[in-house]
Amino acid sequence: MASSLPRIRARIRSIRSTGKLTKAMELIAGARSRRLERELRGEEEAVALYRKALVLLKEKAGEEEEAEREGGRLLLVAGPSLGLSGGYPSKAIEALRKEGEDATIMAFGTRLPPRIAEEGFPVLETPLEASPLEGEGAALIADALLSWFEEGKYSSIDFLYGNPVNSLIFNFKTARLLPLSDLGDEGLSWAKERPPLMDEDPKALLKALLPSYIASMVHYLARLSSLSENISRRRAMEEANDNVEELLDGLTLAYNKERQNAITQEITEVVSGSME
Repeated sequence: MASSLPRIRARIRSIRSTGKLTKAMELIAGARSRRLERELRGEEEAVALYRKALVLLKEKAGEEEEAEREGGRLLLVAGPSLGLSGGYPSKAIEALRKEGEDATIMAFGTRLPPRIAEEGFPVLETPLEASPLEGEGAALIADALLSWFEEGKYSSIDFLYGNPVNSLIFNFKTARLLPLSDLGDEGLSWAKERPPLMDEDPKALLKALLPSYIASMVHYLARLSSLSENISRRRAMEEANDNVEELLDGLTLAYNKERQNAITQEITEVVSGSME
């Protein structure tokens, strides 16, 4: 019986080491989430300002009938580039089954594109291998999206993103990037009656502002997805830590039983030997 004690001790040491790693990863994911939450508040305000400016410019330029486009639909989705992201990839695939029908998928990150391809979705390569999480990368992606849209390659462009509900839960939502027909009025319904005065041509201003707006939306939605990914990773590490505790409790009990059995066996052998 005593021979099993070293094996149990080694197993306990191994699980404790794993627990230290999962706990560290949980803390890192939590720290990243809090940092992203702080930074995203400012980005959300910036995106809202862009949208309000576009609504005003559209009102000033006058409503125009959106021409029928023959191109297909492009759907962007941001995935993780790091491992141990919990249920994020699976939830993304599930959302794509609902939202990605008859769409070409442009996936970011290294973990999600192979799974999307396995599901049979047509996957578009990321233009210039740009990252939407970086300002310069988001600008390059925005230029490519606008070019494809203006050329008629795609009739609509959407972004499927991870939407944080709270510090433990996220879901997936779809945001329309192009065309701008779904902007809404952003609380600026008064502009229809009292459109603001402008020295410049509103159509020219609208065209000039559009790349910055698309880039800011791509960057913002990608970072929201990154926050959701860290929420998923944090939950996965919490569950792993719970499993570590359960395993350690079971192994400690087994170790104590084996140790007690070994002590009992030694006492029995000593007593038996003294009686001979």
